[in-house]
Formats: sequence, C-alpha cells, structure tokens
Amino acid sequence: MKKKYLRRVSAGVYASLQGRVFVDMREFLAEYGIPDNPEARLAVMSQVRQELGEVNIELLEEESD
Repeated sequence: MKKKYLRRVSAGVYASLQGRVFVDMREFLAEYGIPDNPEARLAVMSQVRQELGEVNIELLEEESD
C-alpha cells in the first residue's frame, strides 16, 4: 500500500479507509529519535501492538520513484 492512499494518524502511522493500520517504521523511529536497528523495531512493534490491541498492523513497503 502506498502512503498517498492512506490517512496519516501520527508520525509513521497510517490508516486506510477500510480500517487497516500501517506503520512506516523508518519514519516512526526517526520522528522519536530511536535508532533504526532490528532490536528497536521489534520493541516498537511490540509496544504499538500493546497500544492498539488486536488490530492487524502492516509495515508499509518502500516506495520507489
């Protein structure tokens, strides 16, 4: 899914009209000054899932120009 088709909820978090939630992990980490490494990504996704409950969260694909 491309960001241009989604509504920005907060830094790095987007939602579709169908209620799907997407995370641009690179944008999210940069916004909050968190280093971009596998451990940080895992910790962030765990926290996001705790906050949003059973919502299916998908990572946004890299967009090519």
